[in-house]
Amino acid sequence: MKKVYFVILFSFLFFPSYDTLSEINDENWTVFNQVYVLVKESHVEGKKSSEIILGALKGLAKATGPESGYVTKEKYALIEEAKEMEYQLPFYITKEDGFARVIAPFGGKDFGVEVGDVLKSINGTAIFDLSYPQTIVEMKKSNELELNCSFMKKGTLKVFEKKIRAAKYESPSIIKIDERTAVLKIPCLEVEIPKNIKESLMNISKVILDLRFCASDDIESAIKWAGFLFGKGEVKVSSKEGVSKIEFDGEGILSNTNCYILMDSTTARGGEVLVLVGGQKFKTAGSDSFGFAAKHQILTMKNGDKLIILKGYFLDKNGEEIKDKPIKPDIVIDDLPKEMDKKSYNEILKKLN
Repeated sequence: MKKVYFVILFSFLFFPSYDTLSEINDENWTVFNQVYVLVKESHVEGKKSSEIILGALKGLAKATGPESGYVTKEKYALIEEAKEMEYQLPFYITKEDGFARVIAPFGGKDFGVEVGDVLKSINGTAIFDLSYPQTIVEMKKSNELELNCSFMKKGTLKVFEKKIRAAKYESPSIIKIDERTAVLKIPCLEVEIPKNIKESLMNISKVILDLRFCASDDIESAIKWAGFLFGKGEVKVSSKEGVSKIEFDGEGILSNTNCYILMDSTTARGGEVLVLVGGQKFKTAGSDSFGFAAKHQILTMKNGDKLIILKGYFLDKNGEEIKDKPIKPDIVIDDLPKEMDKKSYNEILKKLN
């Protein structure tokens, strides 16, 4: 009877086709039922059926990789609230093998958290077992909060503790090199597009678009920025159903400039989408990008819970998926200055010329 109950339950929540269900053989269902019965009858704390089933659903989603997740409707409400927050811990991460690795910090020169460091816990909440969406919820807090964070230092795995106040997303900035040359830095795509950028670049004919440390997972914002910066265009995404296109349009404020797009391993996700788009019109320079630009889909279950699942990968100019495969720049600059000041950009301009 319990075996029938589980088949109906999973069919109800995920409504798979008959062909999909037929791939699960009787032995697997028997083992699943056996584990359920043993947990239900033998666990010392007497776990409720709802707790066991929710754990199983999370496990199903997690089996596809850390980017996916099964989230209850209550938890998803927190994710939606987090999207609207202007603050988070001042770094971007990726989840791999359970670890939350820092891709790009934006906490300032003396922040102390570096690319490659591993986030272990936030205010005592261990990150290892959390999916990527759950981890982002933990990272997005009010700017009034100072959070106790635990890290492992890259290379050494030495643990260090640090109190970090949630920071506002860094706004784009412009550095004028001379009357006709400027640098536009865009580290965080979550911010609203400032209205004064277009005015500030009036009469500028040469632009370095610096997308280093641009590692936002906000793909919708990346598409808006793509239209604003480059005008009309499209990017391609591969999925199980085949290749599809995402089209966009906008002011294209850089379209009539001589633009170079600066990138490195801290350019990821939404930042790589901008590199893809800009690279169709302009030269890219620097070093290899991070190598992960993906599109997710959010599916609503009949009970209101959400399944966040990796739907596809963006394709580079050669039609290959940006999945563990960095985008390579047109102009390689191995020794990019770490500082982002006028002197450093003048050095970069000499290399570009």
